[in-house]
Amino acid sequence: CLGFVANSLVFLLIGVALDPLQVARNWWIITIAFLATLAGRAVVVFLVLPLLRGAQAIPARYLPVLLWGGLRGAVSLALALSIPFTLGGAPFPHRDLLLTITFGVVGASLLLQGLTMAPLVQRLGLKGGQAEQGAEEEANLLRARLAAVEGALLTLAHEHERGEIGLLQFERLSS
Repeated sequence: CLGFVANSLVFLLIGVALDPLQVARNWWIITIAFLATLAGRAVVVFLVLPLLRGAQAIPARYLPVLLWGGLRGAVSLALALSIPFTLGGAPFPHRDLLLTITFGVVGASLLLQGLTMAPLVQRLGLKGGQAEQGAEEEANLLRARLAAVEGALLTLAHEHERGEIGLLQFERLSS
């Protein structure tokens, strides 16, 4: 609840500090900044992340979701709002433009990426229906149980061959 209030307060503050006409006038620089954030995130997701994960690699079909899911929000706006009005007695250079760009990138991110995330997840086949997921989980559980039983039977046969388990115990446990 407190996080929601803080988030709402940040968006309220940016609404007070922002001139909507300046957003419209600077649409092109907002677009460039938005694309730059996507490009930076793409480098991290597709190049750096695989190096960091090593053998525990994230499946390739999840990577587009990691890229597209990088929503920017209240933290970016709070940082932009924390830029001082003056620097050494003079007005902070281009403070209003930085606020406008930040708001534009956050707005584009929330609207564009936020509204298209569900279709992306479905298109990549990462989200099935509840029944489908339940059946898949049950099948995985049954496969795991079968593998465990097969492993136990192999171990039992190996122990019997080594003479550590008698014939009577072997027959009882393997039936």
